[in-house]
Formats: sequence, structure tokens, C-alpha cells
Amino acid sequence: IQDRAPEPMFVFTDGAFENGRGSICALIMDQKDSVISHFSWQCDDESNKLLTKWSRNPIFELELLPIAVAYSVWSPLMARKPFCFYVDNEAAKAACVRAWGSTRLGNSLVMHICECEVAHKISPWYSRVPSFSNPADALSRGDTVWLAERGSRDTRVHDVAARLIREGQGEAA
Repeated sequence: IQDRAPEPMFVFTDGAFENGRGSICALIMDQKDSVISHFSWQCDDESNKLLTKWSRNPIFELELLPIAVAYSVWSPLMARKPFCFYVDNEAAKAACVRAWGSTRLGNSLVMHICECEVAHKISPWYSRVPSFSNPADALSRGDTVWLAERGSRDTRVHDVAARLIREGQGEAA
């Protein structure tokens, strides 16, 4: 029994596919509106090729990917705390809620998310946020100045994101 419940935390995510190139981002905030950490990643050529292997517009997968990456890099921060993920894509949110993705890569990302939830005892809530209200939306287009001004720590995620795409598409890790 705890005398005080842990304070909730929030993760805002976004994925984009513009001009034939994918990008993802996320930021983690506490209830005092402080941004603790963030990441932003433009897909490298290999990852972009794998993303478009089965889809001309892999936005579903690009909206799931930052959730999976967030679990990979921030699980220690999330362990045993109430967490809410704000996602601006209804299909990605639904995939997380029902624990099933509708594509090979999507399902692989959702399974990774579920494994992290169990391993770190995370019981998240997934909610929809309109793109214009999503603070991660500007981040996915490269606007990181406001985060640096707030003291947010930039988390490097290239290796994690690229590995999740390779594994999800059945490529050698």
C-alpha cells in the first residue's frame, strides 16, 4: 500500500510521411507541463525503403513507431506510473488498445509495445489528440527550438527505430 499515488506522466507522439520520407517524434511530460525528454528522427534510406516495401503511404506504421520507440527508451521512467499516450492517428491508437496491428510491421510494433508494458508493469491509457493540439506535431517537422528552451533532453533513437523497422519487416537485425 502506498500513502500517495505516483504522479501521472504523458507522452505525445507523431509520425509523418511527407515527400516520400518518413519521420517520427515523441515527447514525455509530467503533470506540471515540464518536458522531460524528446526525440525526433528522420528515416534513413534503408528504413524508408523497408517502410515503403508494402505500402505507398506507411502512415499507420509511422504513427505506431514512435510509441514503440518511446517504450524502448523511456520504459524505466514509465515503470509503475500512470501513463497516458496521446496519439493523433485513430488507427494507431486503436491498434494499441486492441493489442493487434493490421499489417506485418504494425503488428510487430504492437507486440513490442505489449512486451514492454508487461516487462515494466506499465498500464497506459491511449487517447486521441487532434494534430493541431499535439505538441509533437511541430517536432515531427523538425521544430525543436522550443524544447531546448524548456530544458528538454534530446534522446537519440536512430538505432532503436531502425532495428524495430528491420525486425518488423522480417529483415535480419
